[in-house]
Amino acid sequence: NSAACPSARASREAATIAGRATRLSRALASRAMASSVAAPAAPRALPTYPESKPSDTADVLHGTTVPDPFRHLEEVGSDETKAWVAAQVDCTQGYFESAGIAGRASEIAQKLTSVWDYDKVYPPHKEGEWYYFAKKVGTANQPVVMRAREATLEGLASAEPFLNVNEDYPSGTVALSAIAYSDDGKYVAYGLSKGGSDWFQIRVRRTSDGVDLEDIVPWARYSSISWRKDGAGFFYNRYRADPGVTLPSLRREGEPAPTLADPRADAAASAPAAAGGGGVEAGMETGANTDQMVYYHELGTHPSSDRLVYQAEDPEWIMGVEVTDDGKYLLVCPGSGCDHVNRVFVADISGEAWAAWLAAADEAAAASPTPGAVAVGVGPQMPLRRLVDDFRGEFEYLTNEGTLFWFKTNLDAPRGRVITLTLPGADADDVAWLAAGFDAEVAVPESPTGRGEVLESACITGDSGLEGARPVLILRYLADVVSSVRIYDPSNTAAGFSEVALPAPGSASRTSARRDASEVFFAFESLVHAGSVFRLGLADAAPLLTPGASIACEAVLHTAVPGHDPDDYVSEQSFFESKDGTKVPLFLCRHKDAALPARTLLYGYGGFTISLPPYFSAARTVWMKELGGVYALANIRGGGEYGEEWHRAGSLRTKQNTFDDFCAAAEHLQRTGVTTPALTAIQGGSNGGLLTLACSLQRPELFGAVISQVPVADMLRFHRFTIGSAWCTDYGNAEKSEEDFRYMLTYSPLHNVKPVAEGGQTLPATLICTADHDDRVVPLHTYKMLATLQSVAGASPGQTRPLLGRIEVDAGHGAGKPLSKVIQEVAELYAFMEHELAA
Repeated sequence: NSAACPSARASREAATIAGRATRLSRALASRAMASSVAAPAAPRALPTYPESKPSDTADVLHGTTVPDPFRHLEEVGSDETKAWVAAQVDCTQGYFESAGIAGRASEIAQKLTSVWDYDKVYPPHKEGEWYYFAKKVGTANQPVVMRAREATLEGLASAEPFLNVNEDYPSGTVALSAIAYSDDGKYVAYGLSKGGSDWFQIRVRRTSDGVDLEDIVPWARYSSISWRKDGAGFFYNRYRADPGVTLPSLRREGEPAPTLADPRADAAASAPAAAGGGGVEAGMETGANTDQMVYYHELGTHPSSDRLVYQAEDPEWIMGVEVTDDGKYLLVCPGSGCDHVNRVFVADISGEAWAAWLAAADEAAAASPTPGAVAVGVGPQMPLRRLVDDFRGEFEYLTNEGTLFWFKTNLDAPRGRVITLTLPGADADDVAWLAAGFDAEVAVPESPTGRGEVLESACITGDSGLEGARPVLILRYLADVVSSVRIYDPSNTAAGFSEVALPAPGSASRTSARRDASEVFFAFESLVHAGSVFRLGLADAAPLLTPGASIACEAVLHTAVPGHDPDDYVSEQSFFESKDGTKVPLFLCRHKDAALPARTLLYGYGGFTISLPPYFSAARTVWMKELGGVYALANIRGGGEYGEEWHRAGSLRTKQNTFDDFCAAAEHLQRTGVTTPALTAIQGGSNGGLLTLACSLQRPELFGAVISQVPVADMLRFHRFTIGSAWCTDYGNAEKSEEDFRYMLTYSPLHNVKPVAEGGQTLPATLICTADHDDRVVPLHTYKMLATLQSVAGASPGQTRPLLGRIEVDAGHGAGKPLSKVIQEVAELYAFMEHELAA
């Protein structure tokens, strides 16, 4: 219930290069070398690369001619590109077969299947009479939504399945991508995506009997879902139907076609405009995503009758939408790119105001050429008052008491704080509304203990209506990349901040709370602790709220990984100096019996304010325990580990700091005897894929192997494809700014590949991974990068290591990837790393 103009934030984070795939991408990255048998002693014979035919295509940017010889590979659906991709798949598979990597991958896949065969439960949340939670069930391809009557150890252990896409879609390629419950818990709206695409379709399930309604809402993407208080319908984000793209059918086998009447005069003829008109399958297109809109869907009606709430003035805005806790207001929060900033627009959706807007929308529909419906993007938009009408900071809605609103913000507080704003009266003019947006009161100051901690999340709960109950703030902080959870009572400021006792240094996440509840749930894990779910009963905690008090919480669920003992491992945090003297955190983990120097996997991300706290990976335990390897996690600049200042120090025209930090991490590991250059592997996904490519080109002597997953490689053209324009806030725009162009050209991987002279410094063994349905970082980045590497460096006499690609079918950027595909991918990455890092 504390999602917020976090609908704004959630939508923006979905649009970031990592977005909802972040945890899965990190999990894949962390598992990149595990196996249990010594590497096969196969010779490093280089493959024969497929021919990549260059052209004389070039752009002139700011007076500079920039060749783009493999521009034709941007046509990902052309016969020529498909043939080239097939040849690359054959090349990689041929190398894997001849080097013994394929056989090893089969062995490792069996071991991974065994290691991953455990259950993991995520924090529950109460909706109506049930507690709902997600559960990873053994080796099932997708998590299952479970529910229980009681949130106790016994109650959650006996929970029943409620939403199981593994049964509904046995292929494993359909994933749950969004979920929202009506306030009374009677309905749940959930999004389904196929093949890893960011497109999803919204369905509605009745919770009393688990039956789906006929409502199916298409063309949602980077979307919030927020219900009206009365449960009559929900608000969501959508784009116009693309006549050149076909959405997949997500009806289950044997499920009848919907019978909801389409109000358009010629529904059959106009159906392509609503459901996609043909052409490429959704997820395989590359065109820019623009003109997102907010719509309202009323239950039991055809989606073509949905009412337009708001269409952004700027075609590149991505919006969050949320109904306030009291149901009186709708918040629409446009965001700019992937920066953590947003505007705040407010609409009254109660009583007469709601009725008047419905009447105006219905009148427009009745007058339209297709009676009963209005063309997408047309209609009387909802009257919105502008509380914040610029991008000076992030405003994440927490709750409200009438017109007093609580927000988590980074405004004048790069490490985060909590403020309150008071809405002016309905009759106030626009000037008064904008003035109110500047009149903030500080409820929780930035870094209140003076330790420089970053406020990661905040929610208000405890207002259960019971005698003596009062709302309190649950605050989750990050200090030197280690979590803490604190309780603060705004009605008793003298009590200060009480801290929740955590089992060890590690990562707390997924805080789950409702304003009208008396309990809070959160997850905890570390590099060696597989994870637990904790419950904090506020009625029990309230008498203990005193300055500096330590509040105990109850563990209601533990994740048990067969054969895993945390005491078998050594984990530690250290700090190293980067090139400019900046101190950067580094986590290390290894088996207690590991001998050094050892094969070491160094992972990083460094972008979009995304923090990488220590987290658990079952597959990583195989790498450390049976191979004697070391895992290293570098918290480099560009991330959010130390707030917005840390982010800004590794973005735009300071992006080189990110690469310098990562290379300095490798040098530190090698200087301290943990590993050697020949035994050092680096891995990252998305923005982290850019990181590993840039570092391997700038400092190839530091690394023995490189895994770059779904990377951004063409820094001069990324903004032209799907949601790429949103990343300009982190990278810049080479077409619009000459300064950006000059700077980005110095590190853009695609533009910094050079021939390797005989006897010169070879590039490390490199495997670039992508997927055909990645419609976030489209696969053309990998295609062009791979063609350039092979044609320039790979054709050089001094290149002695393989430069290969791994191209997945029916998968996307990472989110929703079936576990069976994850296992196969990780097994092949392990085997590749094992072979290429052989001493």
